[in-house]
Amino acid sequence: MKSLISNKDRTVVIVSHSLSTLEELCDKVMWMHDG
Repeated sequence: MKSLISNKDRTVVIVSHSLSTLEELCDKVMWMHDG
């Protein structure tokens, strides 16, 4: 996954319930509540 998102010319959308995973992989996060 890290190699996929390491390219800065690409947007990757990750859906996860694991905040720790998102913290490790993402530099921007959108939080959806009751979405």
